[in-house]
Amino acid sequence: MQAFDLVSQNISQIIPIPIYVGVFVVLLFQVFPRIFVAGRRSIVQSTAGRADEESDIPSSIYDRDPSPSSLVTPDPTFSWRDNPQQVPREIKPGKYFLTMNVRKLDFNDYIIFDKQFLSEYRERQAIISNVGPAKIFVAEANDAALDLCEETVMVTVDFLVTRYPSMFRRTERGVLCVDAGEEYDLVTRPWVRHPLEIICLLSGDDYILMRCCDDGVLRVAAVGLVYSLDIDWTPFIGKDLASIHRDARIPFYESAIQKSVDRYFLKLHPDKPVSRANWLTQVGSELRNEKFPDEYLRHLSTIPGNTITPETIVDDLYFRVERQAMRKLPSMHGVVFKFHLYATNIWDLELEEGVPRRFAEHIRGLPESVLRQKHCLECVDGILKVMDLMAERQEKKTTNSQD
Repeated sequence: MQAFDLVSQNISQIIPIPIYVGVFVVLLFQVFPRIFVAGRRSIVQSTAGRADEESDIPSSIYDRDPSPSSLVTPDPTFSWRDNPQQVPREIKPGKYFLTMNVRKLDFNDYIIFDKQFLSEYRERQAIISNVGPAKIFVAEANDAALDLCEETVMVTVDFLVTRYPSMFRRTERGVLCVDAGEEYDLVTRPWVRHPLEIICLLSGDDYILMRCCDDGVLRVAAVGLVYSLDIDWTPFIGKDLASIHRDARIPFYESAIQKSVDRYFLKLHPDKPVSRANWLTQVGSELRNEKFPDEYLRHLSTIPGNTITPETIVDDLYFRVERQAMRKLPSMHGVVFKFHLYATNIWDLELEEGVPRRFAEHIRGLPESVLRQKHCLECVDGILKVMDLMAERQEKKTTNSQD
């Protein structure tokens, strides 16, 4: 004991008190935080996996969705009858670069309605009835895919009854679509209707559901695409994003953004949806129509006496726009990819200030491969002629109003 006291006295004489304090401060503010962050990073990467950053990744795939009241602002006076269509026009003039072009989406706008709600609801209902749900709603034959569909229904209904209480109401057995006068059973098992059928009707959107498999890759588990009847989606089930885009022959996808897309989808949050827009061209206004101009022109060329040309077909040309939204599901390691379709006649773009000029400059910057992918390569000269004409009219009208 005396020896210990003697050593302590000697140490205290050699190392002054301020040095002790200095060492403690260094440990407190420099070393300990680094150890903590490094440990947290290893935990996040082991649970979320395949991540470059930890800041946007939930610590567990079983994170629960915050209550709707904390994310959604109820709009009890909302009327879809008074809400005009808001077609996204995310058009970038100039040289073409393939990007994700993803934007943050206000949670209140995750599902929106306009004056076409009831007519599109009835149309989608008729399509499902005539074609049969089995040809529209396809899913993996396992419990994981069904759980994914069920959770998507529950979070979608939760959003609808909270955001639009005048349009959707809870009932003892499910949810009531007030304007359609139709109740959907969410209790009975097995389901009376396919879960995807319910949300495709209630939200007016089409859906692709993906789940994160054991290898850490997102793969398509279920689809509900009411307006894409001409496409057999069965081969897409079980495929990852890279395979889908490769099969669809999306130009520059693999070399430009494939890795970024894979990382981005894995980092999505339940409470932070994102959106983007995409456009194609089609002949005719029907949303379920997939009569693409290039293919249609080639078909017409085989018909004797045909008078429709790449120039004349432009009058019946429509821009088919997808308003896409993505979010992670709260309790399953799955992702919802949904989209709403709009069709606008090329001549109606003159009603949108500045759009014809921007669209013309955008199209002029597209490479041939992208024009082919958007099905308008063969009639692009006619499109540009119409766009330039409308742009000149708009600019002349603006000049006259200023004078």
